[in-house]
Amino acid sequence: MGAIVILLPLLCLSAGFSVAFAVREQARREKNLSQGSYLAGLLCFVAMVIVPLAAVLLYQAPGWSLLYLLDPEALNIWMALAFLAALPVLAAAGYWLGMLMGRHGMAWLSVGFAGGCLVAGLVPMFIFGDRLGTVASGLDLEKGQRFFSTSLPAILAFAVPVLLGGWIFLLVFFEVEGRKIRQAVLLRELPPDLLPPAGATSSYPAKAGTFERLLNPGATSDGSAPAPDSASKPASPPPAPASAKASSAPGGGAKV
Repeated sequence: MGAIVILLPLLCLSAGFSVAFAVREQARREKNLSQGSYLAGLLCFVAMVIVPLAAVLLYQAPGWSLLYLLDPEALNIWMALAFLAALPVLAAAGYWLGMLMGRHGMAWLSVGFAGGCLVAGLVPMFIFGDRLGTVASGLDLEKGQRFFSTSLPAILAFAVPVLLGGWIFLLVFFEVEGRKIRQAVLLRELPPDLLPPAGATSSYPAKAGTFERLLNPGATSDGSAPAPDSASKPASPPPAPASAKASSAPGGGAKV
């Protein structure tokens, strides 16, 4: 087994565990583990970033991707497709395991598993790191090219920042949403007399309503229906002038 065959699957597992930790607050309130956009976002990230990177590396330099521990000629198209299809499955498995741990109050274990997967994936890189400087078509490294004389540096220079940026974006986005849910729970449990007074410079009531709608869509912060708008009421007609009233009264004509 080579570097890509070990590193990228463990990277997918680590991504699943880390996303599960980022949505730990949502995991305590969702009955279905696949509900919501969290798993869909993770699978979209794996399918659009990690799977294409693995396919390009296996196609461009199969021997280098396998650390020359396996003959590239033994790698057929079906083995490559099975490997690529396993990447999103491993990411979903890490996500589900992390969500289960989060429901049982062991969300921090997901961080340990995510870090352990990354360390385990980097171990072969340090053990066989001397082989990464040569890119050969077969197992004969003497006939290969130097790493920086190939297209691999340009591929990695583009793929690695995209991978890290997409991963960090997922974690930050889901963590911010979980923080809003935690604040909404605190606002719901807080007695009304402890709420700070509304003022011109205070946005607390507006935030309370936003967080309450996040927990219970369609409801206001106090659980009541929104008050009707005063602008929608029909305007009353203006009072008639006094002169008009006098002229319309019987016998109200002018005396000669």
